Amino acid sequence: YRMEKTGYSLYENFRWQKKQASNALVGQIFQAREQFHHFNGSVYVSLYSERGEWQGYINRAALNKTSAAQFVDKENLYKIYRAAATFKRGIASDSQWQNFQTQLQNAKNILNRTATKTQVDQAANALDRPAQFQFIYSIAGEAQKITRANDLYTSVMLAQAILESGYGRSELAYQAQNFFGVKFNVGQDEGKYGSYAVVSLEYIDGEYVPVRSLFRKYANVDGS
Repeated sequence: YRMEKTGYSLYENFRWQKKQASNALVGQIFQAREQFHHFNGSVYVSLYSERGEWQGYINRAALNKTSAAQFVDKENLYKIYRAAATFKRGIASDSQWQNFQTQLQNAKNILNRTATKTQVDQAANALDRPAQFQFIYSIAGEAQKITRANDLYTSVMLAQAILESGYGRSELAYQAQNFFGVKFNVGQDEGKYGSYAVVSLEYIDGEYVPVRSLFRKYANVDGS
C-alpha cells in the first residue's frame, strides 16, 4: 500500500491509543499483513515498513493499493544486520573480521537507500555467512569459561544458542540477551532478572490467538 492521505492516525491498539499521524508518511510504501473489520464499518490494517518494523493500525481509507513490486522486502537483511552490528571483536582472524565489517557496511548502505529486491537479497546472502561465524566468535570465549566450570560441552551450548536464537537474530536475543528462550517465572525471578514480553500467535481450539508471554531479560551474554 501507498500512504496517500493526511489527517489519519496510526494506532497502538484498538483502544485508540495514537501512535503516529499519517501526515509524515504520505508517499511511502508499506506492507499490510492483517486486516480487521470494525463494527463501525471501517476496515483497519496492520502496517509494516520494508524493514519489517510494525507501524501501527490504520484505517485502510488512508491507503491506496500499489504494485507489490514497489515494496522491497528488507526484513531478512535488517534482522541479520541488526544482530550482527552488536557483535564485538572476538577470536576471528583479522581477515575474517575485516570481511565481516565490509559486508556489514554494504548491508547498511542497502538498508539506507532505495534498492531493488535483487540487491537486497544479494546483500543478505553476502552478510549471512560471516555474521553466523561472528555470532559464534562473539560468545565462544564466555561459553568455554562457563562450560569448563560446570563440566558441560561448549559445542552443545553453542549449538543450542544457534538453534534457539537463529544466530542471535531473534527478538529475544536482540532485545533481552536471551539466547535460549528461557521464560520469566513470576514469583521466583523478580529481583533476579528483568522481563521482556513477546506476543506470538498460538493455535488454540482451532484458531490462532495472540498470546503474551514473559521471558527473562539478561544484562549480558554471561547471564544468559
